[in-house]
Amino acid sequence: MTKNIEGEVYQEVLLSKIHADEFQPRKDFNAARMANLISSIKEHGILNPLVVEQHQAGQYLLQDGERRYRACLELGVKKVPVIVVPETDSQDRLVKQFHLQEQHEGWSPTEKAVAIGQLSESMKLTAVKMAKLLSIPERTIRDYVGFWNLIERKEFIKSEIPISFAGYIIAARDRAKKIYELAYEKEFIKEKQQAIEAQIISQIKSGEIRVKTDITKLTDAFAKEADTIDTFIKGRTSVTKLYLDSNAKAARSVRNVRQLSGVLQTHLKNVLDQDFLDLLKQDSQAVQAVKRLQPVLDQLVSNL
Repeated sequence: MTKNIEGEVYQEVLLSKIHADEFQPRKDFNAARMANLISSIKEHGILNPLVVEQHQAGQYLLQDGERRYRACLELGVKKVPVIVVPETDSQDRLVKQFHLQEQHEGWSPTEKAVAIGQLSESMKLTAVKMAKLLSIPERTIRDYVGFWNLIERKEFIKSEIPISFAGYIIAARDRAKKIYELAYEKEFIKEKQQAIEAQIISQIKSGEIRVKTDITKLTDAFAKEADTIDTFIKGRTSVTKLYLDSNAKAARSVRNVRQLSGVLQTHLKNVLDQDFLDLLKQDSQAVQAVKRLQPVLDQLVSNL
């Protein structure tokens, strides 16, 4: 039966024929808001139809309206208004769900991270392409994918750590793995990787790690002395003490060279363009800075 609500055409179907999407990232529902929604539906009915896909044998798959669906189950509603859309594959469905949730009461950061992690894994897209697809910053995509790749994901959620820490934890774990396997010529097994994550999460909870750059100090200590990896895993020291005791300042400088040299190279190449070069010549301080670089770079290259 087709009806109309405020210009929107919909039909009514049996609730028993609608099935929730098992891959829907949203798992947590605020109890107070759910109670308010149940009360509203009980008094006024469903004002916004659920969005479903035509499924097999007269069944439907829920695309949007998880809270309304659950509320109706709670109330024992027999029929619900729905807008039926064509069946899509799991990837397109997840992209649509993501955009729909952005337009109303959306997923939590953790649920967004799960959705983006699933998409990243199944679609094998780079962070840049994912950012364009979902219209969110590339840095945010990297944080979400970092969360998805955590072994200690449940403890991370339980500890209520900001998603922005996830990528740093993954970077520290992967850096430790590379350093350990190079130094000892044996596998950095999953249990050790998990222990690295657990220790970092524990020190974030305790307040020993306060900012994300504290985690990069940890990787500097690992790079300076591979033995610090096992010391950290066993929980024998804090990040700050490990960094100071291992004299990791040298590793920090090497890391900065690795990270900043690409940026500097890009800008220097840009300046070789005539318009840029003329502007540089007008800036005496910039000219002196470039000239100071040459002898240092010559000395460095000759020693490599």
